[in-house]
Amino acid sequence: MGTLEPLVDGGKYREPYEPVFQTYRVPLDAWRKANPSFETAAVSRIAFVLGDGPGKVMLDDIGFGGS
Repeated sequence: MGTLEPLVDGGKYREPYEPVFQTYRVPLDAWRKANPSFETAAVSRIAFVLGDGPGKVMLDDIGFGGS
């Protein structure tokens, strides 16, 4: 049994699911290179804006730090 199965088991979701674990890094320093007035230290929060498509997304262990 996978680690997410207890959360989605028991007919909670109509469509089949498959966890795909991936790590994405957002290079904030690259943003500063593109816009020298961008202050990476001033970033205090981030927002994920997802479309209204048929898929579902689970996010876990979100964080950010220095380069």
